[in-house]
Amino acid sequence: MAGAGGTLDALGQLLAAAGLSLPPWAGPVVGLALALALLPRVLAMLQVGQLRRDLGRARLLEGPRRAEAEARALDAAGTSAVALQAVAEEALRQGRLGLAADAVRRLEGAGGSRRELRKLQAALDPDPLPGTAAQLVGQVLQLRRSGLHARAAQRLERGRARWPGDPLLVGLDDEAQVGSPVESR
Repeated sequence: MAGAGGTLDALGQLLAAAGLSLPPWAGPVVGLALALALLPRVLAMLQVGQLRRDLGRARLLEGPRRAEAEARALDAAGTSAVALQAVAEEALRQGRLGLAADAVRRLEGAGGSRRELRKLQAALDPDPLPGTAAQLVGQVLQLRRSGLHARAAQRLERGRARWPGDPLLVGLDDEAQVGSPVESR
């Protein structure tokens, strides 16, 4: 910290030029307050690192011992959105989709970043829905034209669950039940 003295002197000169003078004890008090303010973030980062290491070790285990290690990791994450997100990301990276799905389900109730939650849900979904109901209508109509009426009905049902009451989806009739057979050439 050899350069800290010069930086503090420059800061003191700037404050003096602005007409502010601080007592000598103000610097350590501000530093301590800053350290206390950052402490929860530092502890969360330490917890995330430990969870990732634990999951890495659990990957080497088999059977019930692996299941116990995964359950301990989920319990250790608790309701912390940051920790649950780390568990889900690490599980996806390792190809452990069951653990990732459990972590995402817990993350849904824990709050946290909606963007990160959507990203994790999309990574778990083998057939994700499009971003808007209008795009879904186009996909459903294309599937129907291709003769894939059952798949079109399934996507439409999932879309109606995601966007309940959307006029585009409500207006789309359920012809997947009746569907015309595909003409052969």
